[in-house]
Amino acid sequence: MFLGSRISSRYPEITLTIVIFALSAGILGGILFYIDSIGPTVFEDMLEDSPNHMQIRLTQYYYAHPDITIEEIHSTVQEQSDIESTTDVLILEGFYFSDDYREFTYLGIDELFLERYPRAIDMIEGGHTLSNDSCFISADVAEYRGLEIGDNYTMIWFTSNETHYEIVIEQDFIVAGIYHTKLFERYDYQTQTRRTTLDAIITKHAMNESYGVYGYGGYNRVNHEIWVKFDTGSLSLNDPIALQDQFQNIARRLEQNLIPYITVRNYEILFATIGFASWSLVMSLISISFSVPTLTMGYMLISYNSDMQADQRRRDVGIVKTRGASSWQAGFWVLSNAIFTGTIGSFASILLGIGATFISGTVQELLIFDPALLEDFSLLLQWNSIVFVFSFAFVMGLIVSIPNTIQALIMTPKHAHQIISGTDEERNESLGSPAKELIALAIGMYFLLTLVTLIIFQEGSSYILGSVSVLMFPVIGLITIAGGRLLSRPTAKIKSAFLEKIRSVSLASTRKLLSRTVLLYKKSEAKGIMFVGLVFTAGLFSAISANTGSVHLRELFLFDVGSDINAEIKIGQYANASLEENFTDIEGIEKCSGILQVKTHVSYLENNGYDNFIVNRTMTIIGINPTSWEEVAFLKDYFTVESNPVHVINQLQQDNSSVISSFKPVYRYIPTSFGQRTPIYHNNISIHFETPDGGYQHNCEIVDVMARFDEQRQLYGDGLFPGEPDIESFVIVNLAFLHDIMDTDMITNFYIKTNANANHSAIIPDIYEMGPDLFENVDSAILQTNEVIESRMSQAVYGSYTLNILFSFLYLTAGMIVVTLVKIRNYRKEFSILRALGTENSSILKTSLFETFVGLLLSIGIGSVLALTFSSLVIRIPLVYMGSSLQLSWNRLPVLMVFPIDLILILISLALISAVIATVVIMRHYLSKNIAQEIQYSG
Repeated sequence: MFLGSRISSRYPEITLTIVIFALSAGILGGILFYIDSIGPTVFEDMLEDSPNHMQIRLTQYYYAHPDITIEEIHSTVQEQSDIESTTDVLILEGFYFSDDYREFTYLGIDELFLERYPRAIDMIEGGHTLSNDSCFISADVAEYRGLEIGDNYTMIWFTSNETHYEIVIEQDFIVAGIYHTKLFERYDYQTQTRRTTLDAIITKHAMNESYGVYGYGGYNRVNHEIWVKFDTGSLSLNDPIALQDQFQNIARRLEQNLIPYITVRNYEILFATIGFASWSLVMSLISISFSVPTLTMGYMLISYNSDMQADQRRRDVGIVKTRGASSWQAGFWVLSNAIFTGTIGSFASILLGIGATFISGTVQELLIFDPALLEDFSLLLQWNSIVFVFSFAFVMGLIVSIPNTIQALIMTPKHAHQIISGTDEERNESLGSPAKELIALAIGMYFLLTLVTLIIFQEGSSYILGSVSVLMFPVIGLITIAGGRLLSRPTAKIKSAFLEKIRSVSLASTRKLLSRTVLLYKKSEAKGIMFVGLVFTAGLFSAISANTGSVHLRELFLFDVGSDINAEIKIGQYANASLEENFTDIEGIEKCSGILQVKTHVSYLENNGYDNFIVNRTMTIIGINPTSWEEVAFLKDYFTVESNPVHVINQLQQDNSSVISSFKPVYRYIPTSFGQRTPIYHNNISIHFETPDGGYQHNCEIVDVMARFDEQRQLYGDGLFPGEPDIESFVIVNLAFLHDIMDTDMITNFYIKTNANANHSAIIPDIYEMGPDLFENVDSAILQTNEVIESRMSQAVYGSYTLNILFSFLYLTAGMIVVTLVKIRNYRKEFSILRALGTENSSILKTSLFETFVGLLLSIGIGSVLALTFSSLVIRIPLVYMGSSLQLSWNRLPVLMVFPIDLILILISLALISAVIATVVIMRHYLSKNIAQEIQYSG
């Protein structure tokens, strides 16, 4: 009865409470709902390179004991759940002994294969229908053999007869089509690239007729496989672990029912499910962990709202107690009020989370929105996420209301009368000992450093990532709360000291009273500054981490490619510097510079700690044009150890004996403390060239080292030559000198710089058209970066960061209002006395603005410290930026923190504007009230 009347009479306060509840868990809903919604897209991306979901190969036992038919095997497979289709194929594998044992695969298909697996084979236009006397060949084979559609292709197969005598089987087919494919991909250690071994595709009939007569089953024979395709659209991704068990059970049932006739192999959909389960768990937990500062603000906002209504709630409890209500009835009234507002507010948090999900769906990068992304976005709500968001908001409200319920339970009738009459005073506040914050912070930092280290060095282990991510949430929460409380402890004294610095005579009385009152309410002051500090923590942390990761990701690809575009000349083809003019004629290309790579011997004197000896090593010698290469290559100041890279490169132009290397030889060692030794390096090496006139030894001086350098241990690490991230050791010389020595003008790579708005998708085909067989690869750093950024996996993280910043803006606006209301509630008596003594309202307002400004500066300082601490750890975790296609080492280059000055200024400006507006509006509203009533109300 009393609850209903209170709700109806105070609907503005109830509405504000519901809004605050919605804000408290809105970001959590946005993150979880978004990850659930993009789950099917991410799962399809993981299966993109695996059009064949499962392979079932018939064993040799089947061919020796054909007690079961192929049709019966198909029937058993199709009885399993979520099977879309099964397809028969024949596979023949072997090696070309004349081509360095290169592996090959021939595939026999039926007429439905290309229809059922449209992504498996990418046919080049202009082909014909496959028949029994024709074949499809891979683009690599067509290029290597110089074949076109309509030509004759001889399929070669090596086998042996009963006496183990090797025989060669050759079959001629007409080339009916040329294709690209990722089926049967292998890593080629000679070219250090992935390539397909699927050289040719023929019909099943042709496979049986040509090669089946030599036997089936086993190595170097025709093998019969059943390729299984699952209906991914009908799969429930709500519980990836259960789905993983479902696929494992399918394999177990098939092997149990069909052993020894079949074996399950290449179960790609199971591998994708395991990867998806890991991604879903890790991404959810890491995104939530990174949102801990924001979620903590949500909790504090609820707590502040409770404090703001504390006086009225205590009066209401006093009223019901004086009217004869028992302690249990009063406690139940407080709890029922919290349950009502918490329930409605928790539902509101779900609705806000849905809205935040659509905002995340438009995020391409941090605060970069593309509404077109919603065209491929569908909202998918999972019950477990809905329940979690509702429970999170509800439990936070319940935690805040429990102390209020206890207060109602223990309130005596005498205390109730004092509250109603206004004689109750709970004024002086104590912060207690800082020991608990120090202990909690130390424990949290220790575990966080350990967890981050595990993530960095175990980034490929889904088990490690999942386990670590589960622990990160409470650890970051512990550090956020303990660090915020510890840093905000002295803020009341600092604010009071600043207020004492005011020298204006007109503000003297206001200054003195506020200075003392701030110390009186030091716990509330610390809490308010901590709250605003956490706003800055969430905003700055997200802005710094996202920008740092985005910049580092681009730099990784630029370092991998070497420039905006890198055109590599095919081995056996010839190109020289005159081709640079052809490059610059292409629209969008600004400059171009060629390099020459050769391998030769390098010798130098080395010390192993005991003796000096001569080292003779094979190294890559790279010739560059110093005047043009430094303008087009991706270079950073830290690439060279002793000087600026541009300055060092220019020295190569002045003296041919000057070189840049990835190392320096050790001349001797100097003993240091604790049994350590510090190396002393020298700069002299000799390069041995094989020239048309014989051998030539070139004595060089190393002018600088292009490599990572450990300052503490004085050791050189990985080389840093842009465009060749995997070269272990190299020496850079003047290209003109290298051409003279080698008596050639050949170029092996062209480094290309493009305009800022260049269309790389159009430039690359134009480059290939310069010579159809000239280029091995033409790589674009921008296209590779965009491929990662445009993946839903990367966008999920940037969406999380963007939500953190947007909610920081909301918390900043709403939080400043609530903090100001609570502060004025605490200061009502002091302000009323000042007004009664004749102090002008403008003096009170000016002093309040100054006090708010000082508090804001302290909050910015606290937020900055926490944000920098978290950012310095998070930026080393590659998972939070990478898409599934990123194959680069995240720590190949130093990860340097990037500060988005414009975004930081916006956050500070918004805080300042919100603080000024909240203080002015609320103070003017208060100062317009009757003084006598205010003094009576405040007791």
